[in-house]
Amino acid sequence: MERIKELESFIAELTAKNSTDLDLFRGLIGRSQELLALSDSDLSREFTVSRPTISRWKNGVSAPQPLMRKMVLDRLAKKTKGHLRYLSGSSGSGNQGSGATGDRKSVG
Repeated sequence: MERIKELESFIAELTAKNSTDLDLFRGLIGRSQELLALSDSDLSREFTVSRPTISRWKNGVSAPQPLMRKMVLDRLAKKTKGHLRYLSGSSGSGNQGSGATGDRKSVG
């Protein structure tokens, strides 16, 4: 139950109005990796960018433009919701382990 609340709280953070702030964006990328057990490689595939780009995002060296940051965070929110559905037992979509969206677009 605590894990579900943690994921629900994270979804709220991802969708917050100020979530595209650079420092907040960097933290949300790192936190998504922790909560969803995503590697740099997983994120680079999800957003069609290089692993070094993901590393630069996490370290605050660079970030996508604001509109793209929003898209990244929206997709992470969708992935988190899929993981939450899986944990609550109400999934059934076949994407149970990954929460995959199936709609990959280049970000960067």
